[in-house]
Amino acid sequence: YRKALEIDPDDLQVKLTVARFYLRNDKIENAEKAVIEIMDKRPRYFPARMLKGEIMVANRKFESAIPLFEQLIKEEPKSDRAYYFKGIANLGKGEARSGKMDIGKAVELNPRYIKARVLLADIYYRERNFTQAQKESEEALALQPTNIQAKLIIGNTYMYQKKFKEAQKVFQEIIISEPDNP
Repeated sequence: YRKALEIDPDDLQVKLTVARFYLRNDKIENAEKAVIEIMDKRPRYFPARMLKGEIMVANRKFESAIPLFEQLIKEEPKSDRAYYFKGIANLGKGEARSGKMDIGKAVELNPRYIKARVLLADIYYRERNFTQAQKESEEALALQPTNIQAKLIIGNTYMYQKKFKEAQKVFQEIIISEPDNP
């Protein structure tokens, strides 16, 4: 990316990719600086504003993030990512019902959004709605058969339903597939 920036120092796509890299690697201050630099040049650039919201969520600034995501959703009503992060912000703020609705909308807009689907499954699991938790987890596994979180939710739903043999089978699958991950 440095080489790309040397060639074209104003390439917003490369700068955005660098900012995302920083965020994924928990270098939040660097990500913030990169986003500010992008927004100084293009204040209304949707991807930069989206990333700004994600950084707010990473910094646990849920109250500030929600209005930003609401604005982004107004501008792009089919942005599954905006709904997903608005949902996370609502959950972080303690607004479980709103968070669940937002996460559900993200899944509705993009049924292949595995992170959103697994989070929705986890919400259902915590609500003790085991049928829905299992359904969402199975949908996630159909898309990504190695998703450990989805498998854990299914195993735990079996445990709560006292289906111990089914739970044991799921947990054994996890252990076999992840022997070095306790």
